[in-house]
Amino acid sequence: LTAVWSRMNRTHLISLSSLLIAMGAAAGLGVEPASAQGTAAAAAAAVTTADDRFEVSVERPKTSATGKPMKAKVRVTPRVPWHMNLDYPTSLTLEATAGVQLPKAKLKKSDATRLDEGGVEFTVTLTPQAAGKTAVKGTVKFAVCQDDSCAPARAPVTIEVDAR
Repeated sequence: LTAVWSRMNRTHLISLSSLLIAMGAAAGLGVEPASAQGTAAAAAAAVTTADDRFEVSVERPKTSATGKPMKAKVRVTPRVPWHMNLDYPTSLTLEATAGVQLPKAKLKKSDATRLDEGGVEFTVTLTPQAAGKTAVKGTVKFAVCQDDSCAPARAPVTIEVDAR
């Protein structure tokens, strides 16, 4: 019971802080999440999948130089009352794409930049080999749980690459 209460408090704290940040931004107070501060002009983020249990988003540079590595972030954020299942074999698998070099196409949970009950984040390194726009597609696999049930999920991911 103590573990359930602790998990509920963390989940509600995460939700409350997200709500306060959103309210501050909406009121024009210049409040934004720490992860977004200083990167708004340099990055584009898009929600790729959302349902009542979770949201999957991708953040990537708006443009990248040909031949230079770029970093994209793939995030899964559970919605209240859900939380990440830390024991599930969470992974991100990317498809090989012509014109983009991927040092690692399959990332496991040990490769995650962040993995806790509040979400998972994978940082993906990509190197565009030619100028132009292309997309790297993949699938993120994870599970979210409530106190009485868990739901394994797979969600499509697309990382847009715009090289110049």
